[in-house]
Formats: sequence, structure tokens, C-alpha cells
Amino acid sequence: MKVKDIMTKYVVMIKPDKSVDDAVKLMDDEGVTCLLVVRTHPYKIFGLVTRFDVIGKVAGKNLDPRKVEVFEIVRKDMETVSPDDDVADVASKMFEKRYWRMPVEEDGRIVGIISGTDIWNKFLKR
Repeated sequence: MKVKDIMTKYVVMIKPDKSVDDAVKLMDDEGVTCLLVVRTHPYKIFGLVTRFDVIGKVAGKNLDPRKVEVFEIVRKDMETVSPDDDVADVASKMFEKRYWRMPVEEDGRIVGIISGTDIWNKFLKR
């Protein structure tokens, strides 16, 4: 099975210079738990920011989310996968790297995201 068969195609993005407060509002408005952090000119993927990151890196340190930029808490070591990658290989990589989500990139653009939930729902939950 390929990543493209189970990935989520709806990806919400935010610029790295936005505040964490903006990120939280965007997550709530869009009904998502993570945002892809992307600079548009020139295009660069910085990584992902999740609600868990906000809890641990902002709320857990008693920082003001209006004064912290998304870039300061983003997971910067994020790798991407291809839509044609095998899901089992990606699941192994996610486990090794301790990722719950990975952006899916094709021809230099983001086309989706694959998460542990996507894999769980396809393989383990019946």
C-alpha cells in the first residue's frame, strides 16, 4: 500500500513568523491538531508545529503565546515522504524517528500529510 492511498490531503500551513497565538487560533478554526510551517518566498518547509508542542514549549514554560513565534517551537528536523512510498516503510521510519506525522511532498510541493492515525485507521482499526 502506498502513502497516497491513506494520507490526509488537507494540510493547513502557517508562516514561521506568526505568533503561537495565531497558530492556536488557526488550528481551532480549521479543526486540526498540527500545522505545516512553510516560508513561501523562497519556498522552504521548516517543519511541523502541533498542539502538543504548544502545550510543552509554551504553556508548560508559562510563556505568552502572543509573544512567541511559531519558528521558535517548530520541529525543525522534519523529513518528508513521497506519495509513492510504501506505508510500511514510512511507518518504520516514523517509529525510528519518533514522528507522529510526516509531510508528503511531490515535485517540490506539499500534497498531504500522513499520520500515525492514518496508519492506525487503515491497518489496525477495522
